[in-house]
Amino acid sequence: KSVGLNGAIVEVPITQQHIADTLGLSLVHTNKTIRKLMDRKLILWRDGGCEILDLEGLKSLARWEGLGETLRPLV
Repeated sequence: KSVGLNGAIVEVPITQQHIADTLGLSLVHTNKTIRKLMDRKLILWRDGGCEILDLEGLKSLARWEGLGETLRPLV
């Protein structure tokens, strides 16, 4: 299981500009994509961060099965 993400809200201060820079995308494209995810009720964007509303929906949209139940190093 993922550490610390057991249904609790974890606040991570991040801006849309941080996301755009990290992914190498324009701020306009990033904003449009975030809006689409919000329209699908997958995330909620707030001042200073993002709340994941539907983790399974995001994983399905990305066609990602997750990391599985294998043990991962703590470091």
